[in-house]
Amino acid sequence: MPTASAEAVGIATVASYADHRVEIQTDAPDRRLLVLTDVHYPGWMAAIDGQPAAIHRTNFAFRSVSVPGGRHTVTFEYRPASFRNGLMISTAALLGIIGLAIGGRMPRRRGPQSLAPPAAIAS
Repeated sequence: MPTASAEAVGIATVASYADHRVEIQTDAPDRRLLVLTDVHYPGWMAAIDGQPAAIHRTNFAFRSVSVPGGRHTVTFEYRPASFRNGLMISTAALLGIIGLAIGGRMPRRRGPQSLAPPAAIAS
């Protein structure tokens, strides 16, 4: 748990802010709670110095991360599971279509055929 301290709050500087990625540089003497006032929404992932970190819902609507003391780089990336699932399904469908297209162009093998015409049946 972050520690409360009125004398040493810490510093958080937004290094970059884009639609799908936020990078923040932090420096604090002890563990602190870094709160982004962006809406907490499924699909956001957090990392502290490249290591996965848990995102907490704060004040019902915001997202936050508990950051240890010292200097750290905190990144938030939006990677929804729906995008990953859609990409996998689309790739599988494309490979299936390519397989059907290639299979339709290949000549079909037929059994051995006689060159002589069939004999007439005498009645």
